[in-house]
Amino acid sequence: PYLPHDRPEVELGPPPRDDSEDHLNVPEVGRQVPLELDFVREAEMTRRVAANLASHPGIVLPTVVDEMVTRRVLVLEYLDGERLLAVDRSRSDGPALANTITEAYGHQILVDGLFQADPHPGNVLVLADGRAALLDFGLTKELPEAARLGFAALVLGVANRDMALVEEGWRGLGLKSQDERPEAMVELLQLIFGPREVAGASATRAALNRNPIEAIPSDLVLLGRVIGLLRGVCASLGSPLTPMAMLQPFAERALANGTATKPARLA
Repeated sequence: PYLPHDRPEVELGPPPRDDSEDHLNVPEVGRQVPLELDFVREAEMTRRVAANLASHPGIVLPTVVDEMVTRRVLVLEYLDGERLLAVDRSRSDGPALANTITEAYGHQILVDGLFQADPHPGNVLVLADGRAALLDFGLTKELPEAARLGFAALVLGVANRDMALVEEGWRGLGLKSQDERPEAMVELLQLIFGPREVAGASATRAALNRNPIEAIPSDLVLLGRVIGLLRGVCASLGSPLTPMAMLQPFAERALANGTATKPARLA
């Protein structure tokens, strides 16, 4: 069976639980809003991400009904499942389900450079067979190759405490802060990559007061939002997985496969 894509209004996801997730997102999200209303583009993004994730057996995307797509209408396969918001948090497979979802996003961001940028729990269904269905590709971001590989270098620099690599990735991506010593950069990056309790509201305010961010490239803005939302998904499913644990294997894969354009120290 097929049902029309239901979007009575543009949805940017629920408000953040603290000010660490969305405080830099307004301009970039604003640029993405018109794209959310282009259903021809959303159909194409759904097809592309589905093809990219075809090797992930625990993930499913709705099939696009090609003959029923226009700029104003999008018809997708109906998937029968329970929204992640309604899933019992005590379910025994919660951590495994969180791992399946976060692996899908690690692959999208760092291997494909094309990712669904609104993974709040209302956009994820849990099917009866345990697979996770990803919905709503209106807000989909495509990273330039240099940004994808630069972000991968930053992930590995923080993971391995390689200060030279952190500095190279930071500058290569166009990030700027008042204090650009590598140690100060790492403190700010922990707000993105660390556990949820590390990136709480008070910790964020304190870190930004010590070292205000002066410039952040638009390509990275939605990445921060996605990571923050995935941190919440993991917490809701009882998983201790951190964004760093989610991203590191895919960052290693991205740089191993991207020798032509990877940062100089990794070439």
